[in-house]
Amino acid sequence: ADSGDSGNDTPPVIIVGGGIIGSSTAYYLAKRGVRSLLLESVGVASGASGKAGGFLARDWCGGGAGGPLAQLAWESFRLHSELESELGQSLDYRRLDTLSLRLRVGGQPRCGRPITGCPDWVTAEVTRACRLGDPNNTAQVHPYKLTTGLVARAAALAGSQVRRARVIGAQVAEGRIVSLTLDDVADAAVSTATTASSSTDKTDTAASTTTIDCRSAKIVFAMGPWTSTALGDWLNLAGGSDAVFGHRPIRLYCLPRPDSSVRTLCTPSRRAESRPSSIPGQTAPSTSAAWQTMPRCQRQLPT
Repeated sequence: ADSGDSGNDTPPVIIVGGGIIGSSTAYYLAKRGVRSLLLESVGVASGASGKAGGFLARDWCGGGAGGPLAQLAWESFRLHSELESELGQSLDYRRLDTLSLRLRVGGQPRCGRPITGCPDWVTAEVTRACRLGDPNNTAQVHPYKLTTGLVARAAALAGSQVRRARVIGAQVAEGRIVSLTLDDVADAAVSTATTASSSTDKTDTAASTTTIDCRSAKIVFAMGPWTSTALGDWLNLAGGSDAVFGHRPIRLYCLPRPDSSVRTLCTPSRRAESRPSSIPGQTAPSTSAAWQTMPRCQRQLPT
């Protein structure tokens, strides 16, 4: 809605961010009949949620089976297994074995005897290997198909929409957000979720600044690691969220897909982290020394 709108057309929920969190929020709200408006500056699944490895693990949460997130992890793993049927489309979902391999490359000295029994697609010399998971507890899904599929289904179920706009500010009164200031991209102001998913490849054109009335809506901020920085800038929430958001030294995973492509995935390790320095556009962390941070194996592969 433009500035001055009465807010009558504002949906009950406004979601900022079109990644997997924002998209799944829209979908599960729609299953309960709740319409939402998703605000996304580039396109649904245009960032990590559309380009990640799509790896799923049932019981890898910190703290083990008795940890605080264990029940959520098991439920998430179960829900992923049902989404192909619910969304009515292929998500390339599959259960799989998960391996950790140390490879000898280039002129590195040989350390121990080579290990055999690895998959045929591993052509380098393997010097250490372990099984991290099996089809009972690890799986894979195509992240772009999943994220865009969730948003499209939210549109079909409840009329939820995507608006291609960049949120540049929030106005607060009496302790709550009453409006959001947006930079609308001129060629895609409001669209259904299905249409918006194709906006990933578009380049930004001239934008117009508008204000959307949020007094009658709940707002979900799902902007990934930039959420805390943005809210700090908009709402003067200095600090306080460093323990939740930030990036750390990385691990590198290679995740083959059913179509024979391989997705390389970098994820944080458990070392000390630092707060992101800016809102989207910052440089991703380097992948140097990634293999040195691979998890230690607990069980050797058969040789």
